Formats: sequence, structure tokens, C-alpha cells
Amino acid sequence: MDTLGPYEVVRQLGSGGMAEVLEAVTIDDTGAKQRVALKRIRPQGSERERAAALRMFNDEARVTAQLTHPNLVGMLDYMDIDGEPVQVLELVDGLDARTLLRHAPARDAQLPVGLALHVSAEVAKALAYVHDADDDSGQPLGLVHRDVNPANVLIARSGEVKLADFGIAMSRDREEKTRTGYVKGTVGYMAPEQALGQDVDARSDIFSLGCLLHALLTGRSPTREGDAMLDLLSGAQLELAADLPDDVSSIVEKATCVARRDRYQRADELAQALASASSARLNDDPTELLRSWMSGFDDVDPADVSGRLDALLLPEGLLPEPPSDQAPTETTLVAPTTATDSSNDEGGDSATSAATARRALGPLLGLVAAAVAAGAVAFIQSRGTTVPENPSRIGVPELVSAGSKQPLPPGSLVAEAASALPSAQVASASTSTRR
Repeated sequence: MDTLGPYEVVRQLGSGGMAEVLEAVTIDDTGAKQRVALKRIRPQGSERERAAALRMFNDEARVTAQLTHPNLVGMLDYMDIDGEPVQVLELVDGLDARTLLRHAPARDAQLPVGLALHVSAEVAKALAYVHDADDDSGQPLGLVHRDVNPANVLIARSGEVKLADFGIAMSRDREEKTRTGYVKGTVGYMAPEQALGQDVDARSDIFSLGCLLHALLTGRSPTREGDAMLDLLSGAQLELAADLPDDVSSIVEKATCVARRDRYQRADELAQALASASSARLNDDPTELLRSWMSGFDDVDPADVSGRLDALLLPEGLLPEPPSDQAPTETTLVAPTTATDSSNDEGGDSATSAATARRALGPLLGLVAAAVAAGAVAFIQSRGTTVPENPSRIGVPELVSAGSKQPLPPGSLVAEAASALPSAQVASASTSTRR
């Protein structure tokens, strides 16, 4: 058995991008074993990429070390082993929600509505804590997770729910800053302002959680359907699955409004709505019910791990593409736009003039089908606009939807779509603390 400092490495849980996660054990003075996950940077890439990776790795460690919550994967230690930084993390004995969604149909084991609401409520509790977190001096950390998606929600076999991976989280004191106009997040779960490369806040995570709940119940985020994001930016509400219960549909609809001021304003507000809808359906302890449901996946190999250090991807960098046998999934990206104005007002999103909107967006979503088929992903290219409070009132003449070449309705926010994204760098860099 290989060793890494005081730890005996059991196996590699996953690798991708520029990081890997290992399952390991350590033995204390009494002979008791502790199972942990070790996360470290892989020795690859150029010197510049390695330097940026180290800054981002340290940023993630700095953030995670300041957070302690039952619904977050905890950091146990941060060590220098043979000159390399290593995060020692809590090992979650379970599976991520993305893996569960993949395997559930074959088992006829769809997550019951009450449990999907409970899982989402637990994630909302974690986000509420994260958004309000202070540093040791009592100053707000200003945290936004930016990557709430099924791959980063871990469900333990014991029934616990954990939000993982702060690799691309935004915080006040990050050493590695996201360049203006660059997009970080997971396609299908990003809020409109995030996809446009604008400033994000807690309500951006709330949008992502609304998409997550929809995916837990239907298998897909509502923004993954056709030109859903383009329609959303043109002023239409997302089209949700018709078979969602009315109260659940209302929750998702409010969480995923295009204008931030129309969403739930705080994650604890969303958590309360989710918990109330869940308790109305569950008569027993939801943790025990979730543990029982998870027992149906005891034979699933957790080696196909997820969770990410996607922020280690640099626009100019070269990273390995996803394995050819890996099914196309929601992919986390770091990609440049041409946005130069990322301002937003206190209400959520400032009104945008017709002249500005003409220069607004050129993205991606018309390219998604071809991109996914090619193992890539498109992204929204912003040209210096903000998502307005009421996009439908903006007077924009006929603009063309990417791919469809059909005129969008008057008042659309969407400008002519780019026919190519020459400098986009995309990768799915799968790593996590899941076992």
C-alpha cells in the first residue's frame, strides 16, 4: 500500500483536470483507523498553469477551512507533503446526485418527491450558512458557491446530504481572481447573470438550486431543454416539467426567475419553503427514508466520481478532454466572453437600453447540440450588458437565435449568435471526496 505522509493510500477515487482525490486511512496512537479523502494537484501542465492551479487550490482550502456545517464536506487538515499541498477532507461514504440520477431509471428507483425536496432543503441550508459566513475577524467572506449542480451534492449511505467543492467559489479574499468577462460554472445550472459573465451573488446560487431540484425530479435541468436559456433571456419564464406538483413547480419557478429581485432573496427562505413542502409529504424521519432509498444503490461502483476543481482550467491552458467512454453530462466550464460591464444594481439587475442590448449576447445555446455531440460545450458570450429587471420591455429589432436562425420576438435581449467560439477552453475535471 502506498503512503502519502502519515496516510496509507487505499485507492484513487478520481482524477481530472489538474487534481486528484485519493481514499486513505491514518492510524492514531490507539490503533484506531480514520478514513479520509486526500485532494492534491496533479504534476502536469505548464509552469504558468501549475502556478494558477496552486493559487486556486489554496483559495479553495482557505475557504473550506473556515466553514463548518453538517451539510458541507469538511476539511480536516491542510498539509505540505513532500513539497506538495494536500487537502485532507471528510470522506463521504455514498454517491453524488448525478451518479444516482444516472442509475435510478434502470432500477425503477426515482427519488420520491418528498425526498427530492428534503435533499434540496439540506443544500439550501448549506448555502444559507455559506452566504452568511464570516472570517475569524467577523468580516463577511462574501461567498458564492457558483457550482451548485448534482455532481457536487453528495448523499451518504447514512442519509446525510453534503454540498461539496468550493474550487470555483467566489469569495472576498480569493488570490486567483476571475477575469472580467470569463464564465465559471456548470452548463445547465448557471444563472443568467453567471452565464453572461456578470457579477454574481447569493441569488445566483438560488437559481442553480432551483435547477437542481428540477433535475432531481425529472433527470434534467430546465435550462437544458432546447433554447431554454435564450428564451429566458428574452423575457420568457422557464418551461418546467408538466408533471411537477403545483407547489413544487411554484418553488422552482420562483427560484429560477430571470430577474434576481424576483427570486427567493435568501437561501434560508428557500430552505424553509422546501422543508415545508417536504414535511407535508413525509411521515417519517427524512434521513432514515433517504438512507433506506440509498440502500438500493449499494452495488453501484463509486469510482466514477464527480465534484470538481474546474477552476484550475485556464483559458490558455491545455487540459485532457473527458474520457471517450464518459457519457455527455453537464460540464463545468471556464470560458471567455467579451463582457466588460458586469455592474448590477441593488435590486438585482439594472435596465438595459436597446442600443446596449443590440451589442449584448452572442452565445452558445444554439451550438449546444453539436457541441455536446463533439464532447464540448458552448457558452454565452456577453458584449457588455446586464440582465434587465424586465427584459420583455426592451425594444430590440429582429435578432437571430443561434442555430435556429429564427427571428426572436421583439424585446429580446439576445443579439446575433456567434458562429464560433475561438478561444473557449472547456473541460470536465472530475474529482470529489465521495467514496
